[in-house]
Amino acid sequence: MFTMKTFITSFTAIIFALSILTSCSTEEKTAPADLDVKESAPTTIALENTTSVDFTEPQNFGEEVLRALREDDYEKMEKFLPTSSDLVYFEGVFFNTEDTERELKDELRRMQKERISGSKSLFEKARQRVIDQGMSWNDLKFKKIELSDVKQMGEVVYRANILIHFDYFGAKHILELDDCLKAERTWLLGDGVWLD
Repeated sequence: MFTMKTFITSFTAIIFALSILTSCSTEEKTAPADLDVKESAPTTIALENTTSVDFTEPQNFGEEVLRALREDDYEKMEKFLPTSSDLVYFEGVFFNTEDTERELKDELRRMQKERISGSKSLFEKARQRVIDQGMSWNDLKFKKIELSDVKQMGEVVYRANILIHFDYFGAKHILELDDCLKAERTWLLGDGVWLD
């Protein structure tokens, strides 16, 4: 049976590895000011005030992440960082009798802080991995999204690795976003990124 302690243990190991990678950076990282909201966020997010996109759909989430990376626009990714309303949602999903409410809230807050503080580095790492392979972001063509290592509680999917398949002049590649969490309003960025 899945418990919050299992969830916390896996996140702690991954976050520890990410913190080692990001500790080499001398750049100071700050959380976006508008992320700590108390009211519920909508399940759809307006893009450039013209359309509304449901980012709980992995396809929409993956396309927007790839677009933000292609355009080197970190601000487009900030909406995929955990907010206070996301934490309230996760409390409802994960709370069980083995965890005290206080422990759960503390673990979720720590996860939120670590994901926000590591997000800029994660963004830069993803961009650099493509460039290191000799590819130009402008020439990538989105193909599809695939989920791997899916975790769920009952019928609720709450975590998965999101694989963004793209084409570069006929060569197929995959950008993997590790440990993405599905909140009520959107998928949230994970804590690792890999290029095949």
